[in-house]
Amino acid sequence: MTTPRSTSRRSPRHSRRGITLLEVLLAVLLMSLTVASVMGAISSIALMETNARHRLEAYEVANRIMLQYLDDEQGLPSKSLPITYGDHKFFWELDKTPARMVINRKQEAGGANLQALDRFLLIDVTVYDSDSTGQYDIKAEPIAGLARVIDPAAPRNPDSIDTFGTNPDKIRGLINTIVGVGPSNTGTARRSGGQFK
Repeated sequence: MTTPRSTSRRSPRHSRRGITLLEVLLAVLLMSLTVASVMGAISSIALMETNARHRLEAYEVANRIMLQYLDDEQGLPSKSLPITYGDHKFFWELDKTPARMVINRKQEAGGANLQALDRFLLIDVTVYDSDSTGQYDIKAEPIAGLARVIDPAAPRNPDSIDTFGTNPDKIRGLINTIVGVGPSNTGTARRSGGQFK
């Protein structure tokens, strides 16, 4: 009588198989595409942050020009020279446009208004990027703008009040502005040299 063998043979097939060259190439390609997309996103974020910082510097220059004008118009820096702020250079322009205040019926019924209603000004500051061509910087595209309606007769801050009180021409000009006598407040402020206070 024959007894069957108790030992069983395994099939000759292997349970593990190797990685083919095609799979390695596909894995490298997918990894390089992932790295390229991540690096592209990082570089675009860095570029957006750089542009935002550049624009913020331009608005800061516009704000300082506005504050300097309100404090002392004669202290404005030169328009022909670029202003260096941070890592960039900027040019600027300031325009003054007369603005007339219109009173309503209730204010008219209150009586005569001794103050001139056309003394108000719209101040518009535009800041331009600087473009270097050779040894010279030239005005490029506008990148920031700031506008404000002001009353030339209103006090600005304690410093401007102190300097104002010691200048008889400014006091005379204030009185003329309030009552509407004298030259109109149009034109553009000009002065060579000087920097922000």
